[in-house]
Amino acid sequence: MRGVRALVLFALAGAPAGAQLVAQLENSVAANPDDLQARTQLLNSLVPPGAIAGYPPERVIELRRANILWLIRSRPTGPNWIPGTFLIPPRGPFADPNGYAESVDAWKTQIAKLGASPETIANAAIYLKAFDPVAAREILDRALQRFPDSAPLWRAVGILDAAAMAGVNGLGERGQFSTDAALRDTPEARQARREVDQSRNPFLLGGAAQMLFGNIQNPFQISFGDDDVASLAERWLRRALEIAPSGELKNLLAQVLRNLANGADDPRERARLFSEVFSLTPDPAKPSFLPDLAKAEFEAGDDAAAERDARRALEAAPEIARRNRDQAALLINRANSVLGRVALARGQTAEARARLHDSLDIPADSGSFRFNGPDLSLAEDLADGGERDAVIEYLETARALWLYDRGQIDRYVKLVRAGRKRAAFAPSPASGFDLLNRPAPAFDLRDLAGKRWTLDSLEGKPSVFVFWNIACKTCAAQITEFARSAGDVRVIPVNVGDDAAAVNSFLQDHPMPSTVLLGGASVAGAYRADSLPSTVAIDARGRVSGFQPGASPDPRQLVEQALHRGLATPVPIETGENGRLRWRPVSGAQSYVVEWEPKDQTGWPSDRDGFLRVLPAYDTEVQLDSPVSFRWRVSAVAVGSKSDASQWFVVKR
Repeated sequence: MRGVRALVLFALAGAPAGAQLVAQLENSVAANPDDLQARTQLLNSLVPPGAIAGYPPERVIELRRANILWLIRSRPTGPNWIPGTFLIPPRGPFADPNGYAESVDAWKTQIAKLGASPETIANAAIYLKAFDPVAAREILDRALQRFPDSAPLWRAVGILDAAAMAGVNGLGERGQFSTDAALRDTPEARQARREVDQSRNPFLLGGAAQMLFGNIQNPFQISFGDDDVASLAERWLRRALEIAPSGELKNLLAQVLRNLANGADDPRERARLFSEVFSLTPDPAKPSFLPDLAKAEFEAGDDAAAERDARRALEAAPEIARRNRDQAALLINRANSVLGRVALARGQTAEARARLHDSLDIPADSGSFRFNGPDLSLAEDLADGGERDAVIEYLETARALWLYDRGQIDRYVKLVRAGRKRAAFAPSPASGFDLLNRPAPAFDLRDLAGKRWTLDSLEGKPSVFVFWNIACKTCAAQITEFARSAGDVRVIPVNVGDDAAAVNSFLQDHPMPSTVLLGGASVAGAYRADSLPSTVAIDARGRVSGFQPGASPDPRQLVEQALHRGLATPVPIETGENGRLRWRPVSGAQSYVVEWEPKDQTGWPSDRDGFLRVLPAYDTEVQLDSPVSFRWRVSAVAVGSKSDASQWFVVKR
């Protein structure tokens, strides 16, 4: 079941924009309807619909329709029309068939206008690529007879070819395009591949690479014979640049190579790829790539180059801070980490400790640090070298910056104190996420007045437990935030490790709006809340419906989970045609977990050993090729929450 846990954590990390941001953007658009940037940001924040607390899916779909139709009618050449963010689909998780029909009519009106530009015609075809590719190609073929040398039209041809090659069949959960393996093996897909492979048109090649690399859902699960998405995109872009060098193509190739570098096992190959990324990047943006390059050079054994490029990054940080404080913070942290590792490799431990300290001398308002935290590579190296106190001091200092560490800092500190060294920074083991959708563990606690509390005391009322103690600097504020968002949900602070006198003294200066329970250390263990604060939502059925280690950026999410809203059990509607597994979309779901197993001679393996195979999905279908009979079921996943699994469905072979 490790795959299920990983997917839940991924959904947590990819939480969508909150309702407050959506409301702000709505107001900006209302105040200035011509603000293209605000409309674009609003549409980007509305993916996927139904995942924003306070915004019903119907309202999200209504907002998307209104803003996309405005863009078609007022800015047909304006945004980049490739992403699904700017598409009203007739089916799937974003389904709005009436809105789709209206949008198609709006595009037809635009391209029928006297003097319609090639850019407008190209964008109309790009818009139709997922749901009416035949009509899209007819539009382009007619337009190319009038504008045979039009770069936008040839770019659109490449986009349609790549969509056909990938088997695009709709829009997925995150605004990228879903695909069907069966469509990748059709005459149309093979013809599209030949057209791109044989082309010497740089615009066609660039459009195909852009579509394939940046807009396909789960691209690295797709292969084309011996090629994958990244290798094809790289090949096409290099050929396009040979024919007609351009900054746009260089930028796209740099993105492809950076992805390849991050996945390269050989540090020398990683350094080579990052070096080419750096050479392709425009001068103003080059400093942002220096830390990646320096780290790769160090790990490839080129300490001199690593030191040179890390110092160049630090030199650029003050100027960058005037434009982008968040980017400057990343440069300062990561460049100092590289310089510290170089110093440690040379035996200069004091210098390495100083660099570790300097790596957190960054702007305190860095959004990236609030959610992703600092670079830990130097801390790992120092922990290996026995510098326990310096590493613990670094982690404690990081608390002020890494506000949503999800309990990581407490775990790292605990393991470093225990002498685990580098192993302290290994991926987190099982946590409260494993309790999701299971009966809440029993407990027996007393509050400050001596009243006894048990699981039965909740009386079927949705509740949120917040585990805390006095030493936790953010816990009291977190409990207050939950109480403000609670509505009909009971918020219960569970103190871990403090006696009644200490808690009473603390509450005189930090009053809490809820009854505080004492003696929660053993209960925290049962709920696997090994970091503070940790929050557990319990629904009216007495089941764990949400879990958040560390501070929660949006308490309303867990309150909604306690109410058990938004994640009903998905009900499959098709169970095995050509191995295609389908189910109905679930309001509020960010992704899905498909569990399956093949049948063997003695029956179902999970009945014997509990092991199931797992497939992640961001659309409402997956393709599963099994030569033997199998069974499968599906669950919906949102931020820190997972629905009940559907019943088993058997596919006979």
